[in-house]
Amino acid sequence: MVNIISDMIPRSASNRPGHWQTPNKIVVHETANASRGANAAMHGRYVKGADARRRSVSWHFTVDDKEIRQHLPINERGWHSGAGNINSVGIEICVNSDGNWQKTKANAQALIAHLQALGISVITTHRQETGKNCPARLLREGFASFLAGVGAVEQVKSETTEDEEEYVVLDADFLSNNKAIEDVVRRFGVSDMEDKLKAGTLKQSDLFGTLAKAAMANGSSRSNPSDAHIGAWTKAENNGVLNGERPGEYVTREQLASALDRTGNLD
Repeated sequence: MVNIISDMIPRSASNRPGHWQTPNKIVVHETANASRGANAAMHGRYVKGADARRRSVSWHFTVDDKEIRQHLPINERGWHSGAGNINSVGIEICVNSDGNWQKTKANAQALIAHLQALGISVITTHRQETGKNCPARLLREGFASFLAGVGAVEQVKSETTEDEEEYVVLDADFLSNNKAIEDVVRRFGVSDMEDKLKAGTLKQSDLFGTLAKAAMANGSSRSNPSDAHIGAWTKAENNGVLNGERPGEYVTREQLASALDRTGNLD
């Protein structure tokens, strides 16, 4: 039995639009990458990376001769076949030269049978949806014969969950945000966090801890004002402009408005 491994695109990634769908068809693709090592794990890294986000591509499953990886929940729309994206599940079948093609096809057939058992009955190809010659190898061999093998292989077992770990994704459209995150990680993170951030494998939970550490270091937890500001702080407290609490915390706009009002600057 081949397991389905959870290898989800982060919810924050731009190529995971989060559009809800009720899937009613399966669209079969091939990766068209015959390079050695171009297996499901490699394509899982790709679909979570910067190039896939830049090209706005995503799909639900990648299949090779050893495993099946899931990158999107089937009730979320992917970007893999133009108008065929709507209410469909996209499957990419690996064609890496160092893989066992017959086993890869058998795993893909098992996955399709699994999806059919969930009520997704229609099976199409990328060519049927957009005219592109894909899945090229299966089309050459005869797609009908491939479909004839669906249900004749052992079923798969899903290991995917809805509470998968989230990773930090730097968005090329927000360079200033990226710089701020990189600066915090460099100054307050542990030794390997910079490398993980660049590789897209830094967990959001780890970044949140680092942000909290940075906030603490910047004085948000101080109970006393610094020497440079104690005179002004005491004057503001004595005149009722500030309440004398949390001198190291940042001021919100509404708090600033109140302080200005108390000093008569808004009259």
